[in-house]
Amino acid sequence: MRRNLVFSFVALASLVFAACHGEKMDFDLSRNGQINLAPLKDSENPKLTFNTEPLVTTSRAASNVEDYVIGIYTDGDALVQEWAYAEMPEVYTLGVGTYKIKAHSPVTEGAAFDAPYCEGESALFEITQDNIVDAGQVKCTLKNIKVTIKYDEKLLALLGDDANVSVTVGEESLAFSKTETRSGFFHGKDAGNVVDVVLAGTIEGESESITRSYSDIDLGTELVITYTLKEASVSVDPGTGGTVSAQRLVLDAECEPVSIGASVTPEEDEILDFGSASVVGDGFDINETVTDLTQPVVVLLRAPDGIAHVYVTITTTSTEEGGFADAVLGVFGTNSFDLAYPDTPKVEEGLSALSLPMGEAVINQQEVRFDVSQFVSLLGGFPGVHYFNLKVVDAKGMEAEATLTIDSRNAE
Repeated sequence: MRRNLVFSFVALASLVFAACHGEKMDFDLSRNGQINLAPLKDSENPKLTFNTEPLVTTSRAASNVEDYVIGIYTDGDALVQEWAYAEMPEVYTLGVGTYKIKAHSPVTEGAAFDAPYCEGESALFEITQDNIVDAGQVKCTLKNIKVTIKYDEKLLALLGDDANVSVTVGEESLAFSKTETRSGFFHGKDAGNVVDVVLAGTIEGESESITRSYSDIDLGTELVITYTLKEASVSVDPGTGGTVSAQRLVLDAECEPVSIGASVTPEEDEILDFGSASVVGDGFDINETVTDLTQPVVVLLRAPDGIAHVYVTITTTSTEEGGFADAVLGVFGTNSFDLAYPDTPKVEEGLSALSLPMGEAVINQQEVRFDVSQFVSLLGGFPGVHYFNLKVVDAKGMEAEATLTIDSRNAE
């Protein structure tokens, strides 16, 4: 009997060993660790945050974080488990391996007002046997295009009740009535979206329809479109040679990070697309020193809202008697002046002699060419480094500034 028991035990052990060897049983499958999700709900320093920039108002998705969906994924993006934020456990058990956390606000169908969609994910983390790891930072950001429509008070008073703005992104559209103050949120591709905007209806008793398209708009962009009326010189009176002023409908759209400016009149259907105020070289990088005194040197001064001031300050290392510093004073009587409002006859004379723009050729313009090519070659007679600091101030007080640097020390 004893012999039979021993034989049976040996036979059973042999079968188990054979099974383990033949099927390569993996006892690691039972190894587990845990993820501590409590930091995501820490009231003082939460690891789950939403950054809805460039949003400028409190939004439904941002304020109701309790509705966010939290998911745990493998490093290969396979979903392991997900919960509503309010139902998420503090600790969750996972098999050993590499994971990440993804979070997003409630999914919206189509375009909607005040309903931004935000999402984000954590860095990868390792689950090891019998250990617990804290959840890392999950930063959720805007994954929509936000569109806001505004009117200035003058224009709003002239709009009929039927006036509205239709905004379309891909297959999604929203209609903004003239009293709509909410922002619309549109789904789209990660980059390269086209936003079509149509203002239609009665304006000062006349039926109007103005269509514009804005391209290369990325997700996470806020497109603010402001319709205004402004006084503009649009024609010349043949009898007097003076200008005739008229109310002009202007479409002004500002994006972040995209900036777009456009102007429209009933007689002209042309987009003047310059962007925000800027000082740039025409065909050269203004941030690089000019050493070739034979090249054209033209600086473009731009402001989509109209130029109010262009401040010019000229400094130089050529300060010896008879040097370039003395030459500047001889021409302008000063080394600092405003192209829009020359404040002395000497400055006016100097600008006129050099055919540089001033006064009405600058004020309210969207682009001014500051062409100094004609006397750059003369700088060869004044060896040194010469600096032309140019600051543009637009009608809204926004500024852009750059310095044109010309090095004439090695001029031939």
